[in-house]
Amino acid sequence: MASHRNTLRARVYNFYSKNIQSGKLYTVRHFMAEEVPKTTLYDILRRYDNNLPATRQLGSGGSNAKLTSRNLATLKRQFDNKDGFLQRQAAKRFQCGLATINRSLKKLNIKPARRNAFHIEMKGSNPIPSLLSN
Repeated sequence: MASHRNTLRARVYNFYSKNIQSGKLYTVRHFMAEEVPKTTLYDILRRYDNNLPATRQLGSGGSNAKLTSRNLATLKRQFDNKDGFLQRQAAKRFQCGLATINRSLKKLNIKPARRNAFHIEMKGSNPIPSLLSN
């Protein structure tokens, strides 16, 4: 899919540079006849105006965060059959994102235990006002 984007960008760059005196609208209408979305075309033309190349630069995406084997073992110890440790707390502790913790737990085949909600048994109509009056 990325190669399709690069070829489209290159075609728009080439067409616009040859017909720059006709303006952006001329280029947009030409490619809209080929059923290319208008927003895509204006995004490409904005890239052209900012002097960015038609091809995507290698390494411009985010890096994949992984936990070290030591951190992975610690994570496994903390989450295996326990419910006192939250994924958000683990993300802060290991200084990574919540998605990284979630992905690591999934690879370890650990499903975090769910906390049981604290339930108030309702005897009578409404126990809350009686608690507040004391």
